Amino acid sequence: MSEDSRISRRKLLASLGVAGAVLATDSLLKGGVLGLAGRTERSAAAAVYGSDQTVTGAVYGSNPVELDIHANLITVSTVADLSTKSIDDAALILVSDPDRGGIFSYSTNVTPIDNGIVFGASDGNRWIRLGGETQPVNVKWFGAKGDGTTNDTAQIQAALNGYAAVYMPASTYLVSGLNVSGGRKIYTDGAATILKQTAGTPIGTRILLVAGSQVSIGLMSYEGNIATDTNEQNHALAIIATTTDLENIEVEGVIARSIRGDALYIGGGYTADTFRPRNISVGLVYSENVYRNGVSITSGENIHIQTCKSIKAGLFGVDIESNANKIIGVTFGSLETSSLGIIGHGTESPATNIKIDNLIIDGSLNNGVIVDYPTNDVLVNSGIVFRNAMNNEFGTVKISNTSRYAIESLKSGTQDGYCDTIVFHSLHIESCALTDSSALGYIVTGAINNFIVHSGSALFASGETTKALLFNCKSQTPLKINNFTLTNGVFGREVWAHIYKCRINVPDANVLTNAKAGSILSGCTIVSCLRLLSYCETCVIEYNDISYTFALYVNNTYSRHYELGNKINGIQNVVVTGVSYPTAGTWLKGDRVNNTNPTIGQPISWTCTTGGTPGVWSPDATAGGETLAAVTAKGGVTTSDVTINAALAADRLMIKEGANKTMGVAALASGTVTINTTAVTVNSRIFVTPGPNGTLNGSVRVSSIIPGVSFKITSTHSLDSADIFWFMVQAY
Repeated sequence: MSEDSRISRRKLLASLGVAGAVLATDSLLKGGVLGLAGRTERSAAAAVYGSDQTVTGAVYGSNPVELDIHANLITVSTVADLSTKSIDDAALILVSDPDRGGIFSYSTNVTPIDNGIVFGASDGNRWIRLGGETQPVNVKWFGAKGDGTTNDTAQIQAALNGYAAVYMPASTYLVSGLNVSGGRKIYTDGAATILKQTAGTPIGTRILLVAGSQVSIGLMSYEGNIATDTNEQNHALAIIATTTDLENIEVEGVIARSIRGDALYIGGGYTADTFRPRNISVGLVYSENVYRNGVSITSGENIHIQTCKSIKAGLFGVDIESNANKIIGVTFGSLETSSLGIIGHGTESPATNIKIDNLIIDGSLNNGVIVDYPTNDVLVNSGIVFRNAMNNEFGTVKISNTSRYAIESLKSGTQDGYCDTIVFHSLHIESCALTDSSALGYIVTGAINNFIVHSGSALFASGETTKALLFNCKSQTPLKINNFTLTNGVFGREVWAHIYKCRINVPDANVLTNAKAGSILSGCTIVSCLRLLSYCETCVIEYNDISYTFALYVNNTYSRHYELGNKINGIQNVVVTGVSYPTAGTWLKGDRVNNTNPTIGQPISWTCTTGGTPGVWSPDATAGGETLAAVTAKGGVTTSDVTINAALAADRLMIKEGANKTMGVAALASGTVTINTTAVTVNSRIFVTPGPNGTLNGSVRVSSIIPGVSFKITSTHSLDSADIFWFMVQAY
């Protein structure tokens, strides 16, 4: 919108006085222009006469009649006086009314009377305002009072219906609803031009409705009746494509307060691929106390809003939500709001290519709304809500003070909620999930594939251990969180994530809880002990720098299958806690269980000496520093496979036999037998000796080993059938 759109032409004309008007009239009658230089809009005369000629040309022809203007000019007080005058009185009349005044020329061309540019003469002919063809028509010429109490709807609508360029000078205009057709330009005096809606207007009456293409609207203020009206569709400015696509609409700015609907509504048809707005540009949207959303976009293509701030909204501050028609390409330069919804309508009409350069979500911006939406969905208490959104990109984002999640994805009935490729270049979160006890994390992305955060930070309250940065993030592809700093809280709970080069600054850090198989923690700095909580199976933990701890810490026997390569003060095996060695789960050699309830004479820990399910475990040093012999003298020590007990006179050492054990009995058949056991390794040392049963004519030996599967015992006599006792130990 050009700067000269806010200059008051009426003031210029009124300031001329009678003498100046005479000179201006002389200029006009000779083809001069009274108005702003360089105007290219279609003239008022063209709108009246259907051609691009001047008023004087329309009245007097291409060669204006030379008049004695001093003898043919009279002055009257109001435009109503024009109806009492004719050519018998004067050829030109100066109306001195400061709002509706101007210079009027007599014409025999009986063009329609609009009581703004064209007025009736006493003899049935016309008085036509001079200069209107080179400037926007002033709505006050048509009788708009702009006093905030007189209903100006009909007068302003007459100007909008008849002329391509309309000027609304600074005033408060009381209107029910105005319609803007295609090809119109509305000039204003900025925020001082105010459209105030009458109370009790019918449902769905928009203060200003754009229903055509090629429209330009200046910055102005809109005031509604949020406290007294009873519907939710009385929007401030609405751009709605109902019977055709709307294209190329420019809005300099919307300042809306107390609106019983949305401050800005952009949309179209309610079925897929029907009419929708295209190429919409909005400079500024500021909304305060709106019943529904600050901005609603229900369909459209290539929509840009440069600066937007929404406070005290009944629902979302900004809601990009399809009504079945498509939303393709919405961009914001800067957006500050309490909540943001990006919600497509099923997979057939997703919200696609949404881009926001700078985004501030602050839940406290919604405090103090005058009238809250009666069915306020819990979703609006989250910072950003995604459903059926694709290829959305955010620059710098800060989210704070939400009562629910910072970021949430959802499913709704048959609309499966599928989202794909949501990218945050810089994401900063703090003080979220404040009051909703069901919100166990800051980010919930279970329905998003390819959720990527390039850098950022999250700050939980000091001592927070129950809430996670990532919660229930089990989509088809893992989240990718890069260069992120977490302070307090848990990094991930019920997740499938690729966490890369992050800094986790959490006392006794709970990094992952119930992580989905395949999660990766790589290249991170963890300023604490690293806890991987229950059911973190087949996670990849590699190349991290973990300070102030001596172990990768796991407190559940199901947390297994790690590929290690960590720098953890030289210790690379899993350490868990419990009151006994594990009897379930798969463990690696070198894993250790620390006894959480040690007593004198009991082990303070157990170490896995042979990996397996559950593996072979041996007791370590005992509480009080006693030797193993001293412990056995006081009652013994038992592991899963071995019992040492001094109280048993005959059997001081007992080793369990059975499947996948280290000792057993096997019967030769035709001089050979294969023993299946996962305990056998390349380092196994197997001792064999014949038993009392069967026939043995040759000598026996271990003839082959398949590590982790089996070994074979073979006799030198092919008919031997004796029992063979075998015992296996591991060399190191």
